[in-house]
Amino acid sequence: MRSPAILCVVLALSVLPSVAADTLMPPPIARTARVDPYKNFKFRVVFDGRAVAGFDKAVGLPATAQSGNAPPVMLYHGVTRDTAFEKWIGALHAARRYQRKDIAIVLQDEAGRGVKRYKLHHAWVSKYQGMPNLDANANEVAIESLSLMNEGIEID
Repeated sequence: MRSPAILCVVLALSVLPSVAADTLMPPPIARTARVDPYKNFKFRVVFDGRAVAGFDKAVGLPATAQSGNAPPVMLYHGVTRDTAFEKWIGALHAARRYQRKDIAIVLQDEAGRGVKRYKLHHAWVSKYQGMPNLDANANEVAIESLSLMNEGIEID
């Protein structure tokens, strides 16, 4: 006949693995595809139906759609040969009125596909700095800036 102490050890060992497996091990985690956030440097500005290259920064985009007079959106871009914005601004000064245009700022994923679009309705230039600060001792890109007022922003 077995002693009670040995019987307790045998019973404990026979029960312990199932208890440990059920209570100490976390349940298996299902493997899902990793979803990274979008990069803030991947965007394009669409003006008159075409993407305008060279924009470095867009500031003032809202988290939700805005109607009526929305806050201004600031755009910064390196000085290039593309003169679309300069011609638009020149037309504003010549006509002495605000020529309004729909402008889209499109956030892109790593593959360059548009994933979020901010549509600025009836936007006009309220401030423009065409000639950047020039410095012979600097090693920076020449940047123009413009402030766009608009009559509302729609987010797709």
